[in-house]
Amino acid sequence: MDNSLSKPSLFERRELKTRAGSKVRNSHKSLNAAGYPDFQKLMGEAAWQRLPAAVRRRFDREAVHFKERVYTGEMLVVYASKLGKLLATFCRLIGSPVVPRTGNNVSMFVRLFNVPQRAGIAWERIYRFDDHPVITVRSTKMLHDENTLVETLGFGLRMPLRLFEHKGDLIFASTGYFFQWGWIKIPLPYWFPPGKTVVTHRDLGYGKFQFILQTDHPWFGQMFYQEGVFEDGESE
Repeated sequence: MDNSLSKPSLFERRELKTRAGSKVRNSHKSLNAAGYPDFQKLMGEAAWQRLPAAVRRRFDREAVHFKERVYTGEMLVVYASKLGKLLATFCRLIGSPVVPRTGNNVSMFVRLFNVPQRAGIAWERIYRFDDHPVITVRSTKMLHDENTLVETLGFGLRMPLRLFEHKGDLIFASTGYFFQWGWIKIPLPYWFPPGKTVVTHRDLGYGKFQFILQTDHPWFGQMFYQEGVFEDGESE
């Protein structure tokens, strides 16, 4: 199988559109409602302006909330420790945001779309490993309160994120985990697996960017590491 950089096939594009359905074909009226994440506001104006213009365009309010986008690229490294693979396999039952496989030069595309019922933004990642069925993972970023961004996983698991700029990179860093069902919130200890996750979005120029995900546990070390290069996506 050729894992070279290529755009999704016509069939895959149609499948993505069908999967999105009416739930993600948002009108300006629904998106203007309060509650959607505003990355510029969460970061603060000074930090936002330090980001490269291309990064601001990818994450500004109009780009994120009013357009469905597909980014095509290649994961140069997809790593998981033995414990990480076991955890990812188990978490598939509740909607894991990581894959229970490893590989190099894995063809991939990412779809961003709105989830109106959660006032959130979904990141759907489609991995095409050699000699293996396509694997799709998904998580949704939404506001927990006015100033706290969280990544929602399955079974009520949520991961608060700190959003900041570092040397021109956009960083999403986890600050813990908690379960929430309705008004019930259960904070989890710092050692709760898989550990601290840091995602880096680094502009490479010429319409490309680097994506790095690393997850480290305080006792078990590195659980996951992914690094890839993607091209600016088409808007729907």
